[in-house]
Amino acid sequence: MGALFAGQGSQYVAPGLSAVLALPPLRSSFDRANRHYPEDTPLSRVAFPPPLVDEAGRAAQETALRATAYAQPAIGALSAGHFRYLTELGFAAEGFLGHSFGELTALYAAGVYDEDTLHRLARARGSAMSPASGQADDTGTMAAVFAPEERVAELLARREGLLVCNRNAPDQIVVGGATAEIELLLADAESAGVRARRLPVSAAFHTPFVAHAVDDFRTAVEAAGMAGPSGRVYANTSGADYGADVAGNRRVLAEQLLHPVEFAARVEEMYADGFRVFVEFGPGTVLAGLVGRILRGRPHTAVSLDGGPGRDADLTLKQAVARLAVLGLPLATSDRYAAEAEQEVPAKGMTVMLNGINYVSPERRAAYQDVLANGYQVALPAAPAPVVVAPRRHRRHRGRLPKPPSPGCRPLFRNRTIPAPPRRTHPCRATDSPSSSRTICPSTTSI
Repeated sequence: MGALFAGQGSQYVAPGLSAVLALPPLRSSFDRANRHYPEDTPLSRVAFPPPLVDEAGRAAQETALRATAYAQPAIGALSAGHFRYLTELGFAAEGFLGHSFGELTALYAAGVYDEDTLHRLARARGSAMSPASGQADDTGTMAAVFAPEERVAELLARREGLLVCNRNAPDQIVVGGATAEIELLLADAESAGVRARRLPVSAAFHTPFVAHAVDDFRTAVEAAGMAGPSGRVYANTSGADYGADVAGNRRVLAEQLLHPVEFAARVEEMYADGFRVFVEFGPGTVLAGLVGRILRGRPHTAVSLDGGPGRDADLTLKQAVARLAVLGLPLATSDRYAAEAEQEVPAKGMTVMLNGINYVSPERRAAYQDVLANGYQVALPAAPAPVVVAPRRHRRHRGRLPKPPSPGCRPLFRNRTIPAPPRRTHPCRATDSPSSSRTICPSTTSI
């Protein structure tokens, strides 16, 4: 089982937030790291700033975390929290490999020093690599070129002062140097059809741009208590190794700042030693992706414990644990930090949800009681008074009495008449009798 530990460039704002909130080992790791910022802004305030919606504000937060004084301790805190959580579940590794800064976390995981020493060294390394007083404004930068090293060498031949910093994979080489030269390199790569991108770092690491940090970091390393590793720690520096010689281990760790990171070669070495399962600790999925590029076509499994920005870190971590358990690792899959679900008590009888509509005022309650006691009675309405229709006077009869009704009609209302109904004959048939009228009464006409 190989354990891989993330390096600078993998950081992002609010790293592993949901996992940090849900799991005490991760949260306490950041609490311990905060103790090493007694006078400065605490690490957690920079790593977990208030959420913002404007692009300028978010960019400022990313820039603040990109500074080595905060980026490296944040990566170390999440990596150490991941490792402690998996160790509680039964995880055990035989090989350890960190990428650049991740070498500090790898030594912690191998038992070389305790967690408080890790946070102290992470703070010291990040501070030492910050721009020195009096240093030029340009601290350099880095770019990843996705091409074989031979092709990268052709691009570097056109530029001045650029160096290979990391050999991450057979087709991914990281170069560093002056910012202006890196920008020209990116333009040359685009013209040549070679994919390349600038990395989110604050300086050109593993180049003379950070040479000033070696002595300061060496002082912190010399003051730290160390022991030999419990398993094999694969050093980034070519030809270097960590073993029983503590003084030699201190020297390798301090001088690692100036040497290229030979990550691809170390993964090949681990594979040759029999490692087939690699677990990535810390933010993001960079190392698992590099392992896939290095060992392309060969049987292996690389599992990341964090999904990077925009992913549910708690869910990703627990899914990774389940995946490792399926692979056969003896890990406990129950979450002992999850709160127990409340037991539902069976209700007796009918349950009525109460709300405002259930309230009965005292006046209405008294009315209900009166109805129940005296019976429900409805008072009959009083008979309406008779309606008297006044006679209607027609305009053409103004000042004169109306004509008397014709003999064939009978009065209906006083001073008003309607035609009388005809005899029981077909209403539409005329009669030949001289005594009958040919006029049909309008009240019997149908449409």
